[in-house]
Amino acid sequence: MSTTSLLCSIIANSNQGKARKSSLIKEWLGRDISQSQSIRFGYYLEQFFNCLIPDSLIGDSEYRVTYNGEQHQVDVLAIIDGVVVTREVKLNVEMDRGKKRDVLSREHAITKALEEQFGLPVDNQVMCPFFINNTKVSGLGEVEGLAEFLKTFKIDMTVEQFIDVELENDAK
Repeated sequence: MSTTSLLCSIIANSNQGKARKSSLIKEWLGRDISQSQSIRFGYYLEQFFNCLIPDSLIGDSEYRVTYNGEQHQVDVLAIIDGVVVTREVKLNVEMDRGKKRDVLSREHAITKALEEQFGLPVDNQVMCPFFINNTKVSGLGEVEGLAEFLKTFKIDMTVEQFIDVELENDAK
């Protein structure tokens, strides 16, 4: 199955709805989508990337960890060269300060839970697939871009291939 077919299949097998407009993703899709569709699309991309990662611990299902009695969903997770590598996939990094603080707090909790669970060092970052290179984002720090993400997780895809993915009309 090609990477384009994989992503189209994930989208086609999911429900769609309406709400407010989104941001960076609309440039990639070439059309406006609602905020709820953007959130769902983020989930599709999490599944897509996990299916492409050779050492993924998630595959095509969710992975959750518990820290201080609270459960947290992990977006992308693999063990690479003795390091637990995890990413929070964000399609929109233009959040208010409170939401950014929540993201960082959740990522801290995920890091601590994974350290306890695996007994290995953890490499945890926020990643935006619509940034090509790592980019400094106020309130979040350095956000990983697609080029570094593909390299880190040893994904057999180029930035250009991802950008050039043309989704079938039914999947849009």
